[in-house]
Amino acid sequence: MRKRTIMISLICILTAAVIIIIFAAVSGRKPYKDLEAVQIVSAAVRLTPPDETIQITETEKLVDLLKDVVIYHEDNSYTEYSGQGVIFTLVMTDGTQTSIMAYNPFLVIDGVGYKTKYEPCEALNHYANMLLEQTDAMWDRIPMVRINSKLYYDTGKESTVIGRCGNMDGEITSTVDGSEIPMEDNQSNFGSGFGYQYGAEDTIEIYMNEKWFVFASREETE
Repeated sequence: MRKRTIMISLICILTAAVIIIIFAAVSGRKPYKDLEAVQIVSAAVRLTPPDETIQITETEKLVDLLKDVVIYHEDNSYTEYSGQGVIFTLVMTDGTQTSIMAYNPFLVIDGVGYKTKYEPCEALNHYANMLLEQTDAMWDRIPMVRINSKLYYDTGKESTVIGRCGNMDGEITSTVDGSEIPMEDNQSNFGSGFGYQYGAEDTIEIYMNEKWFVFASREETE
């Protein structure tokens, strides 16, 4: 009788263990549920394609997305798939470094692949591509200059004025990077040392490379 009781107890324990294992495999786990932004010293993401790396200066959004990531069983068959992978590299305050690749339907952590829940992994991919779009937009700013607290934008047109006055109304005296917006008067994002004259209909005409180029004010803000 006692042996039978022990046997039944062992069967129950084994059954419970199997149920726990199956439940864990089905429900998955969140490897970054306890991650906090203060634990990250630096972060970057590489998108392949197009093989571009972007530094992430504000990690709060990334941490929120990583907290939602769910992984299931280990699966390294991701090497047989093709598509875009986004690889996040995190340097932690304890000196360690980790690599996390979102490659739906896989998440690859430090070279080990796992099947992953689709939506959180897709959110990581979307986030990385949003950062890429923002970076591209930053570098796509058109030439502009600030004069009398107003921005004037390159129209791509040369002036047609004939017999203009030889005196300049002002000069561009400082410059910022081409990806930035000038914040000071007589400052541009394409260089300094260029003279300008006020034109018609709220325009500025700037003398560069022995030609006059028309810059116009407009209502839009960058």
